[in-house]
Amino acid sequence: MALKEFKADHEKNLRLAMEELVGSGVEGGFVIFETEADKSLEFTYSHKDGLTLEMPRLGLSAEERTRLQSLEGLEALTEDEVSYHIQVGVDTRVGARLANRIFREVFGASASYRVRVTLDA
Repeated sequence: MALKEFKADHEKNLRLAMEELVGSGVEGGFVIFETEADKSLEFTYSHKDGLTLEMPRLGLSAEERTRLQSLEGLEALTEDEVSYHIQVGVDTRVGARLANRIFREVFGASASYRVRVTLDA
């Protein structure tokens, strides 16, 4: 398991971590992005579905849930009792753009937010 920390500027570093996950080809591998405000996103990898975003419902305020559900372009958003799920596939640019949008538009992170990365691949 690797732990890295970086400034998530222009989605590049988010995408690079996802590329490392997809490139490893490890079934069940994951990458977790966590901000200094303890807001996190987890992307899991499977051969069948590619990347899937998993977001625990418990960690979201009612306002964040509303912002997430109204985020334009999230037709693939599904949920169960525990988590929200978004299928991304293997396009790491789409995954990085989605992660950045959620950090900025749902969680309200500043343009210069930092993120810790835990990669298990």
